[in-house]
Amino acid sequence: MIAVVWQWQMARCFGFSVPLAARIALFAAVWIVYIADRLLDTRVSSFAPATASPTARHAFYRDQPKVALGMLAGAAVTGTIAAALWLPQRTVLTGLAIASVAAGYLAAFPGRALVAGAKHFIAAPIFALGVFAVHPARNLLLPGATFAALCLGNMLLVESWEQGPPVAPVTLSLARIALIGAAVGSLSLNVPIAVAAILLLGLDLFGGTLPAELRSVLADVSLLTPVVF
Repeated sequence: MIAVVWQWQMARCFGFSVPLAARIALFAAVWIVYIADRLLDTRVSSFAPATASPTARHAFYRDQPKVALGMLAGAAVTGTIAAALWLPQRTVLTGLAIASVAAGYLAAFPGRALVAGAKHFIAAPIFALGVFAVHPARNLLLPGATFAALCLGNMLLVESWEQGPPVAPVTLSLARIALIGAAVGSLSLNVPIAVAAILLLGLDLFGGTLPAELRSVLADVSLLTPVVF
């Protein structure tokens, strides 16, 4: 949902429409990577010493792997049909290039398990690239980079709330990057980036009394600011 919302915001900023098939394909692709990543998380954790209780999200994929695999297969079929039947060749090729990067990210999973949090520094740029790649505009480097920084801050925050340890210095730095990018940018796309960064900071600084799972949900909701702006 977050990816599709930001894709829609991009279309509004640059004055062109995104085909429904592109939205479906992006939604499916994000879910494929997300589900595969969660399944790999639970697989690696089963071979590692138990250092923390699994989160609710990880517990679902650990306890219901068949359901998760069914969801993954459904997303794969849906995305493939949407891309093959209705998307132009250039968009399909771009999507395949990004998919190959995502596949490399997943293939490197055993190594990522050795460095806590390192996977987010790969996942955030891939996510941002998938959202921005469908648009033909050339002046997307700054908003793309700030959006990737925002997503990275979100991922690191959620991990620190659910598993620890705190990453406040890193998160504050990423939020500052997002705010600076929004301040110097000329696109209306930067306004929701700045607001989302402020919301993340507020959750980190003042949401300590909230349950970790609730804060994680609110952190994801904070990335839906294009709906308001």
